[in-house]
Amino acid sequence: MWGWNKFGQLGRSSPVVSNVPLEVLEISERATNCSCGESHSLVLTSENNVWSWGSNRFGELGREDTSYLPTRVK
Repeated sequence: MWGWNKFGQLGRSSPVVSNVPLEVLEISERATNCSCGESHSLVLTSENNVWSWGSNRFGELGREDTSYLPTRVK
């Protein structure tokens, strides 16, 4: 992931902006598809897990908590 990270949408806890792709550290599975919004990101992995991170202000991450770090959607 790369770009703006104000809401953790790059899967990093610091608000660093990156012009080059960064690895999402908490995910060891291979990503097969992704969807990114202005302030959030979701990834489908080769094990058919969905991971989400970033802003969850309007429930866009598909989970009940308000954490912005990568979390597997159950």
